[in-house]
Amino acid sequence: PVPFCLSLVRAGELLYGEGEVPPTRGWVSPTYGVKEPALSLAVEARSADSVQFITEFIFPPP
Repeated sequence: PVPFCLSLVRAGELLYGEGEVPPTRGWVSPTYGVKEPALSLAVEARSADSVQFITEFIFPPP
């Protein structure tokens, strides 16, 4: 297993994880001049070997 760090950010604020958060992380701009909060999930890992990430989101039915 490769050690990794997981962080969750919204509107530049760290909700989960550790470390510095750039102020631009956790925002989305749907059009010029408009900035809205958004969730930003990041996984960071280092390895001398190749690494494969598989992401699967399962949402409950509405």
